[in-house]
Amino acid sequence: MSQSKLKHIPGRYQAGFTLIEVLVAVGLIVLLAGLLLATMRGVLGNAKESSTRVTLKKIQEILEQRATEFNIAESNAPASRRQEPCLPVDADSGLKSIVERKRKFREAFPQRYQDLYDAFGNRTRLGQVFDVKYLSKAPSGVDETNLDSAELLYLIVNEGTAHGSEATDSDQFGAQEVTDTDGDSFPEFVDAWGQPLRFYRWPTRLIRPGTPATPATPLSLDSTKASLPAVETEYWLMLGSKTGDINTLSRDQEDPTSAIYRMMGADVASIQSVEFDSTPPDTCSFHTPDTYTAFLVLSGGPDLQIGLYEPDDTANFGHLAQPKVALSDLGNNDDTLSDDITNLQGID
Repeated sequence: MSQSKLKHIPGRYQAGFTLIEVLVAVGLIVLLAGLLLATMRGVLGNAKESSTRVTLKKIQEILEQRATEFNIAESNAPASRRQEPCLPVDADSGLKSIVERKRKFREAFPQRYQDLYDAFGNRTRLGQVFDVKYLSKAPSGVDETNLDSAELLYLIVNEGTAHGSEATDSDQFGAQEVTDTDGDSFPEFVDAWGQPLRFYRWPTRLIRPGTPATPATPLSLDSTKASLPAVETEYWLMLGSKTGDINTLSRDQEDPTSAIYRMMGADVASIQSVEFDSTPPDTCSFHTPDTYTAFLVLSGGPDLQIGLYEPDDTANFGHLAQPKVALSDLGNNDDTLSDDITNLQGID
């Protein structure tokens, strides 16, 4: 039969798809693509979280080593005959020992540019290392006073201490963990989202928080020390250790007899001057008295928000990790803290 004699036979279906079939197929493809994209986002997010936790774990291990070296050196050091610049001449010897130790601890673990100077106005050891190895090679016009806590954390971890430890091996941290996000030529630790990690030397306002809106005012009165904000465990359990024992959190492990609190008396303003003294130099202010301390290194997680005041924000007690989020909003209206990743999570 020739091609020309072929005719359409009624009742047979034409080849191809109807419009409805095409629309259904397109809809299924879009749905599957959306599910795949959501899955990929979740996988990538989990990978970034895991990568950030690895970085934090390495930093935590080195910080613990540095702190151990500091404690051993201070325990073996002879009593200083030099007048303690942060105390009157007739100060109790026990109090003098505690204050001197805290002052030296600040110098060994700086989180603000001002911490690169000691109480006598001289550059600390790390300040001198920074000048020689970093500042001298920086482009002209760079303002070193803008050093952030991620850059100072890198200095602490990478350059060792004056107490026996050596500099960290250059290959211990990869290029995805150390970069220069602000273009000042100073290396800093970053998380897997490329954001600078925050370093808090004494995060005592996670434990005794003031009111976020007016952090100079205690949230409530402590039952035994009326000038201190009350101990609150919610922030600490979220960002710090799983241990929320009140007896542990309400004591300074370096000042078990509350010598600093007793020195300042029951005056709120005096206690806050121990947390921060706005009169330069502030090298004689430390942290909230009678409060547990531990290094806190923090990533804002996938939302890129840390939920705390920045480590150099002394006006809002950010240097002590003052939360921005009210206790009443935790887990409800504000989740900026809930996805934060820290070096202390999971450590008892």
